[in-house]
Amino acid sequence: MGPVNWANFLSGGRAVLETADSFGWNGDRSSADAGYPGELSRVDAVIASGAGTVVLVAPTANDRNTMTAQQSIDNSRIMIERLAAAGLVVVVLPDYPHGSAAFPGLILPAAQQTNWEAVNAWTLQQQGRNVYVIDTAAIMRDPAAVNGQAAAGLLNDGLHLQQQAAYLIGRAMLPLWRRLFTPFFGFPSSNHDGTTARTIAGLDTLNPYLNGTGGSHGAGGSGTMPTGWTSQLSAGLSAAFAKKTTTGFNGQAYRDDESGPLTKDWLEIVVSGTATQAAEVILLRQNYVAAMAAPHRAMAEIEIDPGYAGVNVVNLYAWQGDVAASQARAFASPGPNQSTPLPAGGLRGVLRTPLFTFTGTQNRLNLNVLPINGAVVNATIRVRAIGCGTGL
Repeated sequence: MGPVNWANFLSGGRAVLETADSFGWNGDRSSADAGYPGELSRVDAVIASGAGTVVLVAPTANDRNTMTAQQSIDNSRIMIERLAAAGLVVVVLPDYPHGSAAFPGLILPAAQQTNWEAVNAWTLQQQGRNVYVIDTAAIMRDPAAVNGQAAAGLLNDGLHLQQQAAYLIGRAMLPLWRRLFTPFFGFPSSNHDGTTARTIAGLDTLNPYLNGTGGSHGAGGSGTMPTGWTSQLSAGLSAAFAKKTTTGFNGQAYRDDESGPLTKDWLEIVVSGTATQAAEVILLRQNYVAAMAAPHRAMAEIEIDPGYAGVNVVNLYAWQGDVAASQARAFASPGPNQSTPLPAGGLRGVLRTPLFTFTGTQNRLNLNVLPINGAVVNATIRVRAIGCGTGL
């Protein structure tokens, strides 16, 4: 779910997000309706999962179902009360605005808009002990419109979130995420982690702190390539690699961040060119052998300087090639639209995949960039550490 992944990335990967703990159902209602099972049917499974926090997307009565506003409110009340009574922290995202100037056909009719307003107003009042509500309508609504539609550029098709909307909601969730979850130090944050003697228990990949100069470039790469790593640029792009030490990011000193060291060592990658297709290019790759039958995850700490252009997504994934392909993605753009740039402004955080189990031995760990086809690309990306293993 986009907002949750953004909140987790921006907070440094504090929450443990696992695929098995996703109980969402695209287009679902609060209770059984029109062939959908309803969120109520999965409350017991959420409670039994052992999770400590649940993010609940609260559906409303709208033009796609037959429920009244009161039915939606009653269903949401049951879910929130049961989850909270079971000891879970409940984070509620009220239903998003429907339609926009670009998608007028999905703007709610007046009667349904009245229902939508009633359900969302009730939902906002549920903020209380162990229940937190994020005002998604305040974040997304077009302030110049009287019909509750979303602002331009926030909906992919008039209903589903664009990357910018997911980012804005995730950013609004960030203070809560920092309050609920402690900093995650899968990669120790000392500035001295870069020594070649440093090891991390359970790591299958080598050289996580990107030391040395023994790596190799494929097409389009130049500069310092750390030992054990390769690059492969294409689609009209090139990249220059260099080791850098920084004392802050986007005008904020690391010393002012409660979870960071005074300085950080990075591999800085400056990507440039004009993209000739929407195809991922490889900034960093390592082939390696994984310990089978043990749960793994991949992780990378990155920064992307303000002023980037032409980038749709920065993506971390682990891949195996000697059996059916298996990928574990931490970060991806909304699938149907590869022309949406990353949200404006600098970004820093931790890409962290769900756990997965390898069934083959021919494995790769990649950090990729997906450019926007035809766009001029300019991005400065720094990687402090990257790896895959059982210890993350």
